[in-house]
Amino acid sequence: MSKARKLTAMLIAIVMVMGMMVPAFALGSDVVGTEFEDAAAQLRVLGIMEGDYGTGNFRPNDSIIRSEFAKIAVVALGLDDVAQTAKGMTSFADVVENHWASGYINVAAAQGIIIGDGDGNFRPDDAINYAEALTILVRLIGYKPVVENTGTWPINYLTRAAQLGITQDVPVFTNQDAVRGMVAKLMVNTLTVDVMTQIGHGANATYEVQAGKNLLTENLNIHQATGVVAGNEALNPSGVTLEEGQVAINGKAYNVGNTAVADLLGYKVSFYATANNEIIIVEEAGSTVVEFNSGEITDATATTLTQDDTDYDIEDAYLVFNGKVAALADHADKLVVASGNVTLVQNGDGHADFIFATSFETRVVNEVIPADSIVYFKGGFEELNYSADDATIHLVKDGYEIGFEDLNEYDVLAIAEAIGGDFAVAFVITDTVQGIIEEIDGGNLVINGSAFQLKNAISSENDESYGFGDTTPPAVGHEGIFKLDVDGNIVVFLVDGEDEQTDDASHVVVTAVELSGVVSNPWGTPYRELRVKVLNTAGDIITLYMAAEFTVDTDNYVVNNLNNDDTSADYVGNVLATDDVIAYTLNDDGNVATIENQTPYTSNVNNTFNANTNRFGSVRVNANTVIFNKSVDGDGNDVYAVFSVEDLVNEEIYDLTVYGVNNATGVAARLFIEGAIEEADAATTHEAYALIDRVTTAINSEGNAVDRLYAIIDGELVSYLATAKDIISASAGELIKVQFNENNELDAVVTEAEDMTYAVEGTVYRKTTTTITIADDENTTAADIYDLADTVYVYTVEGTDISVSSMHDVRPYNVTRVNASDVQAIANEDGLIELIIIVK
Repeated sequence: MSKARKLTAMLIAIVMVMGMMVPAFALGSDVVGTEFEDAAAQLRVLGIMEGDYGTGNFRPNDSIIRSEFAKIAVVALGLDDVAQTAKGMTSFADVVENHWASGYINVAAAQGIIIGDGDGNFRPDDAINYAEALTILVRLIGYKPVVENTGTWPINYLTRAAQLGITQDVPVFTNQDAVRGMVAKLMVNTLTVDVMTQIGHGANATYEVQAGKNLLTENLNIHQATGVVAGNEALNPSGVTLEEGQVAINGKAYNVGNTAVADLLGYKVSFYATANNEIIIVEEAGSTVVEFNSGEITDATATTLTQDDTDYDIEDAYLVFNGKVAALADHADKLVVASGNVTLVQNGDGHADFIFATSFETRVVNEVIPADSIVYFKGGFEELNYSADDATIHLVKDGYEIGFEDLNEYDVLAIAEAIGGDFAVAFVITDTVQGIIEEIDGGNLVINGSAFQLKNAISSENDESYGFGDTTPPAVGHEGIFKLDVDGNIVVFLVDGEDEQTDDASHVVVTAVELSGVVSNPWGTPYRELRVKVLNTAGDIITLYMAAEFTVDTDNYVVNNLNNDDTSADYVGNVLATDDVIAYTLNDDGNVATIENQTPYTSNVNNTFNANTNRFGSVRVNANTVIFNKSVDGDGNDVYAVFSVEDLVNEEIYDLTVYGVNNATGVAARLFIEGAIEEADAATTHEAYALIDRVTTAINSEGNAVDRLYAIIDGELVSYLATAKDIISASAGELIKVQFNENNELDAVVTEAEDMTYAVEGTVYRKTTTTITIADDENTTAADIYDLADTVYVYTVEGTDISVSSMHDVRPYNVTRVNASDVQAIANEDGLIELIIIVK
């Protein structure tokens, strides 16, 4: 879900909380929030299972006894009143006359849903197991005659219960005691199963399932209906008068009970309601939802909403705009939102019954006066003033409501204000991106490899407003925190200072770990020294001496008492290993006191180096990146050295480990590359034709702003950094000839588009596999035949759009000339056509 949609959902929720005081249902706290809550709530309304008297506790994990289950079954049959008059002597020897459940047991026995244990006993106080409970439930809805002819008990009843959906979402174990919570779910599932009734008698007795008839409708006086939720207490465009805790469906007021029907405003629902119009069960009934993001809607009237070339019927639909009901006829124009979204809810025949529209205004906080409920904004926008007693404003941050005193300068607000201005919700948008502006591409800034549009952004450096058009955007190389609006555009640029990544000389690579021979201290005590040879950032191998007591990460070591028995490689290996990248500190004596092993960075690292972007996957390297290298010489000895980014070869695959990536900039402080770093073959300058897609401003490895060319060269869309800024003056769709230096950087434009000399320009008259005939547009008889090179690159230019094509797309002359291709063609030094541009 997009950020705008999440805020829209939150906006509606806030309105609902403000406007609705749904009566709390007296469920016990032991069932609220559990998987049994809905079932317990429904059965409580129906009087089937009500919880403990006084506390309301449901005891969902307690076993249920047979007499309690008999009551559940009888009440579900709608025979509670009959059970009250049937109290007294039963046919079961162990059910005394004054037993509290005697009436329920008598009715259940008379209905044939309980039969006792075969010894004339009912065992009223014994726990009932799942096999027994499911048997009673299947009998309750009339399936006993057919089930008992299809196998042996209890498998026949368990199978039929599963087929009917009674055990859906309820794990049952045949001989396990049934617990109250699971029984509630089984009972609720049973309530809506179609009942079976006898339709023939005597020798011709037959049984038939009654479609659409169930315990709710046939026994409990519960009616079922389908309709659109056209209003609730908070948002009620229906015209039906609603009291607290009610919704409007089919032109009638219903009590919401313990259901979430009020949250389904606009949706078609199927529901069950009691005789006093209290909804006990509700579910969606097939609404179609069509969603549009900001900018997708091209037009809207009181009858039609248009997206591109598609029209949607919205005539007479109810409109909820920014959390408040509004007249569609008067406010259809507000459906064309610049920032936000629109949702149509269709409930049949493609017509929208409800429209939910949210439109956000983005503002950047300048100053807040909490006592007066006023917020002033940067950029000269009108202040947010909700000081009037009859005006309501909700400030929301990270899903929680906050006060005016919690707002800060440069906070980004997405404000949804209702029509009339008496109500608004302002969301604090906390999304940011931190890093260096690597490239400016049209209306986008590229930061950490991702493009963000700059939208009237404010800089914290001088509160200057940036935008593409009448103002100048920040330059490549600027670093900071960029705050985003609800649509992901940059609206605030917080200047952050310099790159955190530094060349820390204390970060080194371990090249050897060794113990000295036995030496004596000034007091004559023998000991061994632990020495570590390391490669430092300057490229030198130096020796570090460990202090008598030192720490590696969190492990403590002691070396001053080592004797001849403590020279094993195991001890040395447990301290440090070669090729570890570490950071260390020294004590006052110049010996190593602490060592911290560095953790490799692994997120989105690619081992292939891209010289155009100076990246290994998502990881950037620059002139400050230290590259530790380990290779092997001709004698098999390890050789350690330090290299720089300039030594890396484009498209080379390296055995690479990355360390110290700056979260803000994506720049690695250090790399460890195993294997020889070979110098790149001496490059030579070369020239190429480039069909321009776009030219941007980017930052090179030295931190300088330069041109970046995106163009089709030799049939592929590629990009190259230039050696400087403003080398390329041509624009999209133009063909230029460029020159590259030995580092594969564009260092000159040999021929600009306006000076390009084409071999021929005109309309294609004829083509074969080896030749093409091109005629002057004014004189088709003056056509010349040109030989084609072995490889011919074909591009198409349509305005500023370019694409790679093929000779198949080059269409020759026909009678009407309607489909003939207008082309520009370039010949190589041998006079063969090597490049054709189709101009549309």
